[in-house]
Amino acid sequence: TVAQCNLSFNYKKGTLRGMHYQVPPAAETKLIRCTKGAIYDVIIDMRPESPTFLQHFGVELTAENHRALYVP
Repeated sequence: TVAQCNLSFNYKKGTLRGMHYQVPPAAETKLIRCTKGAIYDVIIDMRPESPTFLQHFGVELTAENHRALYVP
């Protein structure tokens, strides 16, 4: 069930948007996609107890490649 849907838009090319850090019980699953233009999205594992702590993954999401990034 989708509880909330947010849309963001940047007027200026090259805009850097902030990091989103969530701690349970307020953590939310995210599905990120780009409907116009392009974004480079990076996720970082910030959980100290995780075996992948501080590892990161980056992906380019564009309107043309139709990719989406699921962040549990």
